[in-house]
Amino acid sequence: MKSQTLRSIVLCVAIGVIYFAAAECGLSLASVHNNVSPVWPPTGIAIAAILLLGYRVAPGILLGAFVANLMTGVTVPTAAAIGLGNTAEAIAAGYLVLRYTGTRVPLYRTHEVITFVVLAAMLSPMISATIGSTSLCVSGAASWTKFSSLWLTWWLGDGVGALVVTPLLLAWGSELRS
Repeated sequence: MKSQTLRSIVLCVAIGVIYFAAAECGLSLASVHNNVSPVWPPTGIAIAAILLLGYRVAPGILLGAFVANLMTGVTVPTAAAIGLGNTAEAIAAGYLVLRYTGTRVPLYRTHEVITFVVLAAMLSPMISATIGSTSLCVSGAASWTKFSSLWLTWWLGDGVGALVVTPLLLAWGSELRS
């Protein structure tokens, strides 16, 4: 096995473990449902990882999200769908931020910060909130009558994670790369 491949595998596993640990913290705040938290730090970790390390860390995000959701007692397909939604959210945020700001660290110019807030903290969390809430309702883990409160709490929690955690990690990570 090539050294670069081994490094990528180790990096993905590390991201997965970090995501899982942050998810456990976030899930301790869940109130609307076991899988839905009003504060979701893993979103910020995932977006920062995509921006700083590239798309190659996406399997680690998927792994961490899958295991964290599986631990809440949902079925394997439900945990997989939620994990895919969380991963798609991070990939979309990373792609859109990079595409519309031209930088992996959108912290230095006003238009970069505003673009980051709109794309990574407002728009991209809609992906995860929609896939996650729908998965919970389709699987029977949550009632369709709770869909709107699940979706709103999920969206807000992911948005808070993106707004609070991502800039902190981007600032720290960009300093390490200098």
